[in-house]
Parts: sequence; C-alpha cells; structure tokens
Amino acid sequence: MMSHLPSINSSSLKSLRSRAPALVITETSIYTSISIAALLGNSLVLWIVYKNRALRTIPNYFVISLACTDISMALLGTPWSIVVLATGSWPSNFAGCQVQGYVVILVAIASLQNLMIMAFNRYCRIVNQSLYRKVFTKNRTRLLIFLAYIIAAISALPYIIGGQFYVFQPGKFFCYQKSMVEYTIPLMLIFIGTPTVIILICYLKVFFALRNHQKNLHKPESERGSKFQRITVEEIRITRTLFATIVGYLLCWMPVLFIEIIDLGLGEGSLPRQVYMMFTMCGLSSSAINPVIYGVMNKTFRREYKKAFKCGASNTVQPRQSNSKTRPVNTINKLYQKTKLNETET
Repeated sequence: MMSHLPSINSSSLKSLRSRAPALVITETSIYTSISIAALLGNSLVLWIVYKNRALRTIPNYFVISLACTDISMALLGTPWSIVVLATGSWPSNFAGCQVQGYVVILVAIASLQNLMIMAFNRYCRIVNQSLYRKVFTKNRTRLLIFLAYIIAAISALPYIIGGQFYVFQPGKFFCYQKSMVEYTIPLMLIFIGTPTVIILICYLKVFFALRNHQKNLHKPESERGSKFQRITVEEIRITRTLFATIVGYLLCWMPVLFIEIIDLGLGEGSLPRQVYMMFTMCGLSSSAINPVIYGVMNKTFRREYKKAFKCGASNTVQPRQSNSKTRPVNTINKLYQKTKLNETET
C-alpha cells in the first residue's frame, strides 16, 4: 500500500518499521485506549442528554456538538492510525489517505469554532444578558453551530484547490497536509489564532464580570448601581464547566500547535519520532477528555454516569429468581398457619 502514497519521509518510515515488539504493543494499546475512551465516553454523553430532557439546554447544544466531532474523530480518523501503529505501514490507498487527512482538519477546526461560539455564549450570558436573549435562541444557536461546521469544511479547501494532497506522515502515523508556509500560516492565523484570541477575550471579560458580581453581592442594593444583573449559581456552574472544557482543549492542542510551528521552520521529519508521537496523542486526547470534565464539574452528568455504570454492573449479575419468587409465598403461608393456630387455641 505504501507505494500508492506520495511524499513519505524515508527516515521516519524506517523508524516506524524498526520498533521493538514491546514498543509496538505499548503504542498501539495506548492510542487504541484513548480512541475507545473517546468513542464510548462521548456516546454516553449523547445518550444521557437524549434520556434527560432537563439537559437539553442551549449551553448543552455545544456539549452535544463537541461530542459529535469527537465521535467522528474516533470513528473516521483513528482506525487507520491504529493499524499503522500495529503493522508499521499505511493500510489503505491514496483515497483513504485523503479522507483521513480531511477528517482530521475538519474535526479539529470544527471543535475550535464550537468552543469560540461557546465562549461568546458565556460572555453574552454573564456580561450582556440583553444580547444573549437576542442571539442565543434555540434556532439561532443551532444555526451558529451549523455555520461552525461550514467554516471547518471551508478551512481545508484552499489546500485542496491549490492542487495539493494529504500525505502519509510516518512520524505522526496519519495522513496530514504538507508543511507549506503559504497554506499552514493562513490556516493557523485565521482558523486557529483568531478563534483562540476571541475565546481568551470572552473569558477574561466573564472573569472580571463574575468578580465584580461577587463584590456587588456584599453591598447594599442601593449601592449596586442600575447596571447590576443578578447571576444565578447554576449559570456560574455552567460557565465553569464550559471554561474547563476550553482549558482542556487548549492544553491538548497547544503542544500540537507548537510542534507544527517548529516543523514548519525546520522542515518535515526534523524532530524525533517521540515528539511526533506526542503530537498525535495530544490531539486525540482532546476528544476523550470532555466526558471526564463533565463528570467532574457537572452533578447531573456525574449522577447519570453512576447510574449507567451501576446498570452495566447489575446486568452482569444473574438474580436468584427462586428465592425472590418463593419468599412472598412462604411468608403468606406462615402468616396463614399462625392465624389458624390462634383460632384453634381460642
């Protein structure tokens, strides 16, 4: 299959194929575990929201959207890479490489656009509530999320329209675009840098607004001012949960961005294979971390997680049907016999 793929770094490919069996097993197991965790964890999130109508709120629209992107990565992006780690070679053809390369870009950019809208949602809800009521109706929120995917789909088009194609990169063990200044820099600035700056600005304003709100709560109502807007404890909790989601995403993707910039300057394949391994592992980890954050930060999700795990555990234990069926009958017989005995004594 390798002969069908262009621009393969021979030294990285040699390093991939010459791994010790123990390293092959370790790398494949870790990557597969993260992929399975992303698939199952985010599927559980969707199932919980589907079952619990109280969770179908506007903020959770973003939770649903992020879960869908993470599931897409686990289903469409990782299977090829798992085979690469296990066998040391690309398992598909040129078309498969193009599909994986496009999916990786699409999912990564779509997730970041969703996080940007999420941050703007929190800014409006905490800082400018009148704007929140105008912008974030249910239908408009769905439209904004849809536009996020349109932007993500467009982000990869200049590279493709320019006659370029995705290439298999053995160090990163997946198909990705070539490091070219004319495509990589605009992609970083427009679709990564701009949303990141907007996210930071929105949450800085949210942070200062919450701090001022806390100070005003301790003042008499006459001293709070006409612009004071009461923020509920629930809204603060939602804001913290969504902020933790953004922090988790950025922590996973900052190493990826840093390595990408170094690779752009030094040339593809210039860094040790372990660095590129971290590149891909960190990117995939962002797809698995969100369900953990929801469980830690949100009481409702935590309670539903416990129910799901208890249900799964109880299904593995077969009940003793004979005891459960005969116990009520035996109790009735004993009561009947005791009553008859009392009647004969009287």
